[in-house]
Amino acid sequence: MSTARKTKATLLATIAILSSLAATGRPAYAGTGFNHFWWADSGITLSQTSYKYSNMSAFWQAIVNADGCIIPVDGVYGPTTTWYTATFQNHLFSTNNGGVMTPGWLNYFQLATDTTPGHYPRLRQTGFIDGYGTVHYGYYAGQESFTTELGWNPISAQWLFSQYPISNPHALIPATPSRTVGSVSACA
Repeated sequence: MSTARKTKATLLATIAILSSLAATGRPAYAGTGFNHFWWADSGITLSQTSYKYSNMSAFWQAIVNADGCIIPVDGVYGPTTTWYTATFQNHLFSTNNGGVMTPGWLNYFQLATDTTPGHYPRLRQTGFIDGYGTVHYGYYAGQESFTTELGWNPISAQWLFSQYPISNPHALIPATPSRTVGSVSACA
């Protein structure tokens, strides 16, 4: 087969796939865990009894560290994560849910704004899109130097997080139900 025919065949296959996706009116969700742009839509609760050992717990720990690099991002939603989550809930909303992150609480945190006169979103695009199509975000909790690096990949429908926000912020890991992260000190 000639190069021109291969190129044409590849182009037609790509158009067919994109057309079928466009016809559904919504993206296919291929990821697991936090696999919707809106965290609450994933229907996940994080606690000491739900997804305790998971990359989704590590995703949440990375966000808690936006409030001052206080806990290790190890993917274990234990008593330390629970306590700091309740403290973080109090810090932003003056109330807490005992450190449990239900879909409703995930929604509050994703849509939260800061207290500056402009009331900017705490979850902000950084302007960086990597070679995989991942749009990078920072989560701002009040101390600009502690912004957490997150990413949303619309192609794989998956949220990602950095376990190393200081030393390697663009090395993102999928926020999935499995636990693939090891123990790393806070804000490594």
